[in-house]
Amino acid sequence: MFTVSDYCVPGSSKYIEPSNNLKRKHEHVNQSENETIQNNLECAVNVVPSVPKNDIGLFISRSLSDVEKHIVLTNLWSPPLNYLYPLLEQHTKRKIKFQHHWLGKFNWLCYSEKLQGAFCKYCAVFARSGGVGNQTLSSLVTTACQNWKNALKVFENHSNNDYHKTSVLKGENFIQLFSSNKPNIVEILDSEMYTNFVLINICTYRLMHNAHAT
Repeated sequence: MFTVSDYCVPGSSKYIEPSNNLKRKHEHVNQSENETIQNNLECAVNVVPSVPKNDIGLFISRSLSDVEKHIVLTNLWSPPLNYLYPLLEQHTKRKIKFQHHWLGKFNWLCYSEKLQGAFCKYCAVFARSGGVGNQTLSSLVTTACQNWKNALKVFENHSNNDYHKTSVLKGENFIQLFSSNKPNIVEILDSEMYTNFVLINICTYRLMHNAHAT
């Protein structure tokens, strides 16, 4: 995850402000991208009956755009208080279901009606590997957690994982950058206009530095 330092002149803490043209381009792309993504999500909801809009299950195990990442982190569907959670086949003997109050206890936790299980919204977006021996991630990240019998223990253990803590930090940083409407870092680096802008700033900085040194 990139920080404000990625927008500074090398050797200086001075922030490089992208040009107005680049900002307008970014805002236009964001708006168009957001409309396209919302249309795609609505199509997905129509294809799979009764799947709520912005269900976390629509975003799992695939590459996400910045707009989609922001949706997952800030605007996911959440079951209402009177929601009837399904009784899964593996829990029919004990009659155990997902408990709604778990969502309040763990602010990273979210529930998917589509996949009938729980996920960590931060790790679903940012975690790539973790666990003992850097194992491939699965439950709560790439697959739905349905272990309701030991749910609290599973959730608490997940909260203490280093990869989860890292994902939360990345998520908070991402939200700040996205909300400030800074252009995507890949888009910035690919922009010839911005590249020239950076080169001009670097040359100016070097000339000023040399002038002070003499």
